[in-house]
Amino acid sequence: MLLDKIAKLWQIPNWTVENSVLLAGWTFETYRFEPLEVVLRCLNNPPARNEKTWRLTPEVIQEWMSVVLDEEAVKREREHNKTKALFKEALPDVDYESFKKRIDDGTAMPEKPKHWSQDPKYKESKEQYLKSRNKG
Repeated sequence: MLLDKIAKLWQIPNWTVENSVLLAGWTFETYRFEPLEVVLRCLNNPPARNEKTWRLTPEVIQEWMSVVLDEEAVKREREHNKTKALFKEALPDVDYESFKKRIDDGTAMPEKPKHWSQDPKYKESKEQYLKSRNKG
């Protein structure tokens, strides 16, 4: 519908509904990983070009989307920098060589029981509970 609107507003000669369907399908396939709002914003208000647009083709859509996607990238970068500024603390240094040695020794990750009922802390807690019940 937006492509039909553009073609009528710009008075593209020999434009048909079939052209809209084909170009919409191409646009959907080409920009399927972009948010729909970005594509719709591009088609609702196409960026200005240096030359007159006498045809509505994939190349024209690519030019428009290129401008809009560049704007989106700048926005995302600004948001990223704001978020990055919140985390100014330096991350602790990791001694990778020591970690590799612990992996080789088998001490890097403590062994966990296969089931929670085999956990020593659980067993201890259960024994204390049973003792307290038997006393009362």
